[in-house]
Amino acid sequence: MLASVKFFWKRMGKMKLPYFFAYLLSTAAVILHLQVTELTGKMIDMFLSENSPHRPTEEPEYFILWLVSIVGIVFLVNLFNYCKVVLLEHSSQNILFNVRNELYDKLQNLDSHFYTKNTTGDMMSRVTGDIDLVRHIFAWVIYQSYEAILMFVYAFVILFQKNAVLTLIMLAFTPVILFYNKRIAKALHPQHAENREQATVLSTMAKENITGNRLVKAFVREKYEKERMTKENKKMSECYKKTHKIWAKNSTPINFFCTLYSIIGLFGGAILCITTPESFTLGDLTVFTGLAWALNQPLIMSGTLTNDIQRYSPSAEKIISLLTVNSRIKEKPNAIKLEEKIETIEFKNVSLKIDGSYILKNINLTLKRGESVGIMGPTGCGKSMLVGMLARFYDPVEGEILINGTNIKEFELNSLRKKFGYSHQDVFLFSNSIEGNIAYSDPDMPSERVYDSAKIADAHTFITRETINGYDTVIGERGIGLSGGQKQRIALARALATNAEVIILDDTTSAVDMETEKEIQEGLETLNDVMKIIIAQRITSVYKCDKIIIMDRAEISEMGTHKELKDTGGYYSRVFKIQHGMQKGG
Repeated sequence: MLASVKFFWKRMGKMKLPYFFAYLLSTAAVILHLQVTELTGKMIDMFLSENSPHRPTEEPEYFILWLVSIVGIVFLVNLFNYCKVVLLEHSSQNILFNVRNELYDKLQNLDSHFYTKNTTGDMMSRVTGDIDLVRHIFAWVIYQSYEAILMFVYAFVILFQKNAVLTLIMLAFTPVILFYNKRIAKALHPQHAENREQATVLSTMAKENITGNRLVKAFVREKYEKERMTKENKKMSECYKKTHKIWAKNSTPINFFCTLYSIIGLFGGAILCITTPESFTLGDLTVFTGLAWALNQPLIMSGTLTNDIQRYSPSAEKIISLLTVNSRIKEKPNAIKLEEKIETIEFKNVSLKIDGSYILKNINLTLKRGESVGIMGPTGCGKSMLVGMLARFYDPVEGEILINGTNIKEFELNSLRKKFGYSHQDVFLFSNSIEGNIAYSDPDMPSERVYDSAKIADAHTFITRETINGYDTVIGERGIGLSGGQKQRIALARALATNAEVIILDDTTSAVDMETEKEIQEGLETLNDVMKIIIAQRITSVYKCDKIIIMDRAEISEMGTHKELKDTGGYYSRVFKIQHGMQKGG
């Protein structure tokens, strides 16, 4: 735990000094609080016991002075506690703020391989629930632990000075309490880790069901998904029941033995007060009974604090593991900015492996500025991975990719990626206005540029005529409320609005009709100085391209123009005949 606390302490920033000052206030508050009990005992001996040298009726001013002093100390204790809580909360919120920003920044910069191995639910748990436990540790657990130790030690010193034997008798059960605390820590650590993993499962399932709500309804699987959620929810419930059972089983004996402290202090003190009033006064009895809580309360709290610490540990490990994970895509320290226009892109003996399997193998390809390049092939042959390597979403394990003769690893990532406008096959639109989605690459983008991009993507007409507020229409998450073709056209407009030198269209027109596709193609033909890479399954999407590449089993199996490939008998020729025959028959 100490290592993780040190890790997060560094992220407290400018609030370290206020956090330290909060502990000074805590120290003063605890000492003054215990002094109130001791002063009350002295006040009883001075004014209220049988042998008191002073009487409240005879010296009311002196009595009132003592009373006001005690009330003043109580006021200070509460003032210090208030200031302490405010400082601790502000300091812990500063950690929360800094770590959450750091986590988000880390998630933005991790490579695609990381996201294929980790679920969205797990990432959401780390950014929300896990990080709040870190705040809880700094805002409550650490200072409560500090106060518990301070209170116990200071109370022990006061009581030991009053009567050493009675104090030691009161503490006779301390080893038993420590034994049960150790049992709690040992049993709860793995249990809280299991709780956290099960919470991730539930979070992931809920996220999938929300985003896939239409699919669930389409397949009439509501009952199945409900049963699935009930099953996992029951597991979650059982996990927490098991956790509380462990805690209750061990904390009950702790509470029992701590209660004995008060009983021993009360009865032992009463016996001493009666038998030896000259050495153990009524005031001493008041101190013993009053400070018994200062001995048992820290030990009672120890069970709760141990539970919180064990709950924090797996969450802290998850956050630290994310913050310390290294992206496979790294920018060189002396990386250069890609400012010149892209004239050529060259793949030289490029191979890509993921989890030990070749996704791409021995790719040799040259693309030139102004060219339109079509890429076709069976599902899973590596088409998207091929273009994904251009912006370094993946790095080749063999060979190199050159832009204007320079390895793309030599360039700054941001300057490299700004050269590409990407329209993905898995269309993602933000919960924003249509204009905000198209202008995503530049929030200050002129509206004219947004409209021009939408016109090329054949989206302008439906945006202005079929939506409620035109370009100001706010669309739901992932474009809910729009058809598949409409979403694709907005995504295409977003890629075109970047004014990038290379436009990559990954199956962008699969959901549009033939007439709309023709309009889009005519719009793309006006982009003369732009390299266009079009991944498609339709011949009509690529037949006009300057170069058509056929991918098969991770390799380039054919390359040429439509005229060169349509009668070769290969994949392109077969697809052409199938689609041409379908059109002819229709």
